[in-house]
Amino acid sequence: MRDGRAFHEDRAAVVRRPRDPRPALRRALAALAGRLGADELRVLVLLATRVRVGQTRYGRLDLRRDARDLRREAVEELTDGLFYLAAAVLRRRRRGAG
Repeated sequence: MRDGRAFHEDRAAVVRRPRDPRPALRRALAALAGRLGADELRVLVLLATRVRVGQTRYGRLDLRRDARDLRREAVEELTDGLFYLAAAVLRRRRRGAG
C-alpha cells in the first residue's frame, strides 16, 4: 500500500467468477446412479422430471435468493398429496377394487 492505496490500482481489476459446481455434481450423481437399481432410477427420473417442470414454470432454484418458507411449503404440498392419495383410495373402494 502506498498512501492508503493498493499497488494494483493502475491495473484493471480481475473479476473471478465462482466455479460452476454442476460438472462435479453431475459426476457425483452419475456415480450414485451407477449403484442403483432400475426402479430406483425410475424414481429419480420422475423426481428430476418434476424439478424440470418446476424450473420451467418458476425459474431455476437459487437457495441464496429464494425467500420462500420451504418447510411450510413442504407441509402444504405433503398435505395436498395425502389428501389426493386418500381420495384415490376411497374412489377405488367405492368401485369395489379396494
